[in-house]
Amino acid sequence: MGKIRLVNTLESRLLGPLGEGFSGALCGLMVQDVPVIVAAITCKTQGKCKEIQLLNEVLPCGMEPIGVFDCTDESSSSSQNCGELLGQLPPSPDSEEGAQGEQEPRVILMKEGGKLKGYIVEKNG
Repeated sequence: MGKIRLVNTLESRLLGPLGEGFSGALCGLMVQDVPVIVAAITCKTQGKCKEIQLLNEVLPCGMEPIGVFDCTDESSSSSQNCGELLGQLPPSPDSEEGAQGEQEPRVILMKEGGKLKGYIVEKNG
């Protein structure tokens, strides 16, 4: 694995003023073991979260939360925040039913130095 694909318009929004200080869930699908991120669902990190918003125009039908992101540009709190958010994601419906506790890999995107850095996390049990 190792690659992550992200829709260009979404990347621009996460790095621009719309993504500043936000964290949330990444929605997409796995294509030949490569995560393809097509949407982000956000909640303002600084202050209390009053409303969740979609960070791009549409959320295509059938897209599931497959990861999380944090655009606060503070790597120490970003790591902790992403870990907490990962724990809130629902189990992937694509997980093999016979494999007890096994889940699809999860994606983490963090803003570091004005760029997005991506990680793929294998989670079992």
